[in-house]
Amino acid sequence: SAAARADALLDLGRADEAAALLREAIASEPESAYLHAQLAFALVRAERPEEALAAAETAAGLAPYWEWPHRLRAVALRALGKAKQAVAAAEEAVRIAPEESASHEVLADCRLAARQYRGAYEAAQRAVALDPASAGAHHTLGDAALERAAAGEAEEHYRRALELDPAEAMTLNNLAVALQRQGRENAAHELFERAARADPREETARGNLASTSRDRVTGTGAMTACAIVAFLLLNALADGELVAAAALGAVLAAGVAFVLIRSRIRARELSPAARMLLADQHWWQRIRLTRWRPWWWFLPPPIWLAVALVSFTGGLFEAFEAGWDGWAIGVELFLLGVIVLLAHRSRIWLRRRGWISF
Repeated sequence: SAAARADALLDLGRADEAAALLREAIASEPESAYLHAQLAFALVRAERPEEALAAAETAAGLAPYWEWPHRLRAVALRALGKAKQAVAAAEEAVRIAPEESASHEVLADCRLAARQYRGAYEAAQRAVALDPASAGAHHTLGDAALERAAAGEAEEHYRRALELDPAEAMTLNNLAVALQRQGRENAAHELFERAARADPREETARGNLASTSRDRVTGTGAMTACAIVAFLLLNALADGELVAAAALGAVLAAGVAFVLIRSRIRARELSPAARMLLADQHWWQRIRLTRWRPWWWFLPPPIWLAVALVSFTGGLFEAFEAGWDGWAIGVELFLLGVIVLLAHRSRIWLRRRGWISF
């Protein structure tokens, strides 16, 4: 039958051909709600949401008490950016078939688009409860958890989704986002690479991979440059060179202002999924206190960076006064390496709090 052949074409990823075949079948069976719904599904897969919406509405008109056309309407409306209407269509699908996991999954996805985060989380939980073996339901619950700043829970559900569907590029991408929110940037970078390889056409994963690759170099470089300028400023103040100190202070202030302003502008340009990277729980909420760690262990990286800069500056003064030897050179080189490392850690710390976005 035409429906079976269309299913085979969809399995092969040939959605446009399936849509053309279904249109021919509809010409001979215009009252078939199933054919119209299948056409809507094929058009959704072909990323033609306006046509998909028209087909889904025809199917819903022919079979108003069938859940699938309403669910397809919700998917098409969401793709068209009509989030509130999509939520209403998905709620109608859930009302008709409250035990259908896929309807709750679509409802959660539409509520996320409408920024109804609590309702989205509840709908995604219901979808997982109805079908624990659904990769899509776990993926959507991961998205909802991430919006609620529960990166650990999101990671758990993304990993479960990958167990069920290991090759899904967006799940790999979103798992990387969850890891990045927890400060695990190296693991996140590897997952972005896997996501880009899994589906080279997926722009989100490729964009995130390029962004993390660039940020790992430029971000640490920017923090190191600021640290060096701050050191030179302290040195000029210590030598009483007020003009040089004023110039360096102006350069440092301009650099910091540029980074902060650019970070805010870039944050407004990011997608909602990417903006989640700029939010984080307070650092003390994730610390596991143990008996043997002293209080200063938990100081933020920027404070350690300042301590390293002061030590480096003091060491230079001592070396200039007492003369350079192998020990002094070794210590200063070690401290310079520590400054670069702490600049990197400070960048991550500041990024997780939304103060910078590079």
